[in-house]
Amino acid sequence: MPVFTKKNLYYEPEEGSKLIDEYLEKRGEDEFCSLSLIDFDDFKQINISYGYQMGDQVLDRFLMALVQISSKDDILIRFGSDEFILFMVNTSVKDTNTRLNTLYSKLDELSVDLNVEVSCSIGVVGTDCAGSYADLYRNADRTLQNIKKYGKNNTAWYVEFSDDLTDILNEAEADASSDPAARKESTTIDGRDILSYAFEIFDRYDDIEDNLNKLIAKIGKRYNLDDIKLVFVNEESQTTSVDAAWFRTPELAAKNQKIEYISSEEDFGEFILCFNEEGIFTDKDISIPETRDYNQMIFTDYYLKHFLVRGIFENGIYKGAICYESDDPDYEFTDEIISDLKALSKIISMNMLKIKSDYANSAKINFLSKMSHDIRTPMNAIIGMTNIAMNVVDDKEKVLDCLKKIDSSSKYLLSLINDILDVSKIQNGKITIKEEPMNLLELVNEVVRLNKTQAEDEKINFTTDIVLKNEMIMGDPTKIRQVLMNLLSNAIKFTPEGGEVKLIVKQTLQEEDMIRVYFAVKDTGIGIKSSNLVKIFNAFEQADSAISNKYGGSGLGLSISSHLVRSMNGILKVESEEGKGSTFYFDVPFSIKMLVDPTQELETMETTVSENYDFTGKRVLLVEDNELNAEIARTLLEDVGFEVEEAENGKKAVLKYASMPPYYYDIILMDIRMPVMNGLEATNFIRAMGKEDSSTVPIYAMTANAFDDDMERSLQTGMNGHLSKPIDINKLYHTLKRQLFPDE
Repeated sequence: MPVFTKKNLYYEPEEGSKLIDEYLEKRGEDEFCSLSLIDFDDFKQINISYGYQMGDQVLDRFLMALVQISSKDDILIRFGSDEFILFMVNTSVKDTNTRLNTLYSKLDELSVDLNVEVSCSIGVVGTDCAGSYADLYRNADRTLQNIKKYGKNNTAWYVEFSDDLTDILNEAEADASSDPAARKESTTIDGRDILSYAFEIFDRYDDIEDNLNKLIAKIGKRYNLDDIKLVFVNEESQTTSVDAAWFRTPELAAKNQKIEYISSEEDFGEFILCFNEEGIFTDKDISIPETRDYNQMIFTDYYLKHFLVRGIFENGIYKGAICYESDDPDYEFTDEIISDLKALSKIISMNMLKIKSDYANSAKINFLSKMSHDIRTPMNAIIGMTNIAMNVVDDKEKVLDCLKKIDSSSKYLLSLINDILDVSKIQNGKITIKEEPMNLLELVNEVVRLNKTQAEDEKINFTTDIVLKNEMIMGDPTKIRQVLMNLLSNAIKFTPEGGEVKLIVKQTLQEEDMIRVYFAVKDTGIGIKSSNLVKIFNAFEQADSAISNKYGGSGLGLSISSHLVRSMNGILKVESEEGKGSTFYFDVPFSIKMLVDPTQELETMETTVSENYDFTGKRVLLVEDNELNAEIARTLLEDVGFEVEEAENGKKAVLKYASMPPYYYDIILMDIRMPVMNGLEATNFIRAMGKEDSSTVPIYAMTANAFDDDMERSLQTGMNGHLSKPIDINKLYHTLKRQLFPDE
């Protein structure tokens, strides 16, 4: 057996590691040893801030402190300049903790003596978890890296999970909870530290939800709390939901039945101001009134006497919080308890944020995969039916059947594309809410007509309850229509034959120039599982993939609707029970102060050509660079009597208009994105040309640019209106008639 000589109070890594392995081979069967991997926190910063001479002095004092807590047979190893291993022989968990606590005391003395902030992090492992130096070091290093990541200046034991670990922990907790003094001495449970347990459940186990609940239960018992809640903000629905909770008694649990709390942006803003620079506040720091809103902001319906709230922030944005509460009037969140809870909260919050981020990314990937499938399905039908129709051109009935299926598939494809674009606009902050005059009763009746036919086809009883004192309001008819259409189409889709769907619209309040209107869509359909109620408003996520596969759809409609309602100063809510139906409801304010003549004709929504249009004698300049789109538009226009002239870009359109006498063209339909000169530039040239009709000739955008800001740009340029592609034939004809024959 080789003989090693200890140099300068410690061993070099190669010598020390061999000595530890030899000791492990010859140690007694029941002898317990521990290996502590000790690392200075931010030692480089000490050298930078105080100079290398001070750094050397700190290291010398630290080394002497390590020697003082070592026994004569212990093995001390130095790595580089600021990392050490202390292998304690024939020791115990209690003895190891005692000596390491002494080391921290000596570090505190060192900090005071030298006026330098000194701290270290320690990962500890026992020989009950590993039998070789390599395994001991690997486990200690893994623990140390977690400490450095989540809570420097702490000690944590490596935890070897086994079948009886839960029993060991529960027994130790029971002992600790019976002795409040013992609970304040240490967070170590029979050598298994709570910090270590927190590290391990996130690093090694897939069932995070179950293990997280176990962890907060252990924290609650260890610190004699009554209630712990981990909550996160659902940005899609502006709600706060409880992800995990623990209550000391069933009575407390019964008083906290809700899993979701709704708060306004103002409430969140005031709440965030409660946190100090460390991201916490307690009942000592702030007095919160016993009101519903504030109680919900600290995530309880039952106001407890003492609390500590640790915020969860990501890139400075509030994401949620962990709330620790006690109903004991004599309870105190001591500095030691606060320090422990801060470290534990950091581990929990950082891992939960990562898990949620991974989950969101996975949801997006799954969504894109599903969208790829869903988009290809109608595309396949369109291509397939087109091929069939081409092969049976002489069979009029078969061709008509193919065209109907092509039309149906293309409309479904367009709805998917619109949903994807809407979510993109929402996520980029491009959703704008207009304030324009509208007849709410007419709008609601239009939505009813559109959905009643579908309900009748599905043999569903569709009823309404509409009570409006003020029909004329200021609002955004497109957004209201979109929300109601989405909620009603969902209700009809998920309600079986013989079921019921009901639309409720009621004016609930009138104050001077403002009213509030309540909207609700009730159905007796399949309902929603309680566990899915929180996530149904999330973008890229559907409550149940099996249901989405059966019923189709993008799964984005509720997320879009939730954002639109919130943009109109309301909150979309849901009540549902699986197998018994759902109710989606919201109420929003509207101004009733009219800015224009209330008799002005308002935009309506048609689904079929309800009249014969005749534009004989009218000439249109069609400006379109895409040959196929030009052919489609030309055919549609010629079918109702228009004389059509064409230009393939904005420059040619300007030249054509300039070369013709005033009033030669009755209307100009202008694409926006074109080579040489785009439609906006061409419109500017025409309006500035100085011809007799330059300022009055009707110019309408007819483009695939369908966002609200695209429409605004068209109007600001001097266009009379904006028609989106794919062309809605009925809207095209209706708009042209209203422009060219305003008196009819």
